[in-house]
Amino acid sequence: MRRLAMAMGLALCLACGVESGRAAVAIDRVTATSPELEAMLTTAVGEALADSPDFAVGGGRFAGALRLVGWVSASDQGGRPSRPGAGGAGGARPAALFLYLELEVPAALRRHFDVPAITARAQLDGPVPSQAGLLAAATTALGVLALRFALAGGDAQAAMLLLRADDPELVLLALEWTRDHPSPLLADAVAEQVGNADLQVVRLALEVLTQVGDGRHASAVVRRVERWPALAREGYATLAVLGGPDAVGFLRFAASNEDDLELQREAERALSAALVGTGERVASRPHGVDLPRVARGHRQ
Repeated sequence: MRRLAMAMGLALCLACGVESGRAAVAIDRVTATSPELEAMLTTAVGEALADSPDFAVGGGRFAGALRLVGWVSASDQGGRPSRPGAGGAGGARPAALFLYLELEVPAALRRHFDVPAITARAQLDGPVPSQAGLLAAATTALGVLALRFALAGGDAQAAMLLLRADDPELVLLALEWTRDHPSPLLADAVAEQVGNADLQVVRLALEVLTQVGDGRHASAVVRRVERWPALAREGYATLAVLGGPDAVGFLRFAASNEDDLELQREAERALSAALVGTGERVASRPHGVDLPRVARGHRQ
């Protein structure tokens, strides 16, 4: 996430000149498990705002006075702590802590959101966070909020950065945006998510790849279907659109060797579609994947 935060800052800094203005973010309140941690959090958020290329007074990208709420929680699902002393049973120290920042949506972007404020999360540097750790987390969370605002404003670079985020929810957000605003420039980043550990991300990436990808991305789909045969149906459908040597070779083998009759028919239909898209100008040997090993392996 630290690398993502640095990339976010650089990319959004370069875009700042497009739409600048005052964004006097007011820290409405912060909540933590102790008054001491609340004071540290207030300081960290204030410093992160002052250094932000997006929200700093006088130089921020997003105009309008915005209210911000922050809290620290042991839950990665957004739960707020109960004061005072929100530990586990018997006052046990939590395994991890997360910083949440909730920021009011700028007036110019409210038509793109169905909520008045959005939230970003960043994990802290331990169960007893340091001041530096709070500052780093606040910087990361503000960067994610800025990217979400930029995405709502139609910034494809924000989509590119969110597609490479660690948080599956952010990746899904970027994939949904890309599905609605398809651009071949995002195809490589979308293809990378075919290998994501989160199957919801994978399925959406396969869908979006049919809109932005091409034959170069077929090998990523083939490899994923090999590792996870339950994705065969979605994989065949994606390969039918992508076409190219890897797609056609894999689908030919699957159509001949698939042991599930329904999936075999889907592979045959996908092969027909891929051949229509690519013509018969397909190399007899695929590139990038070992077809017999991969294709036969996906049903074992």
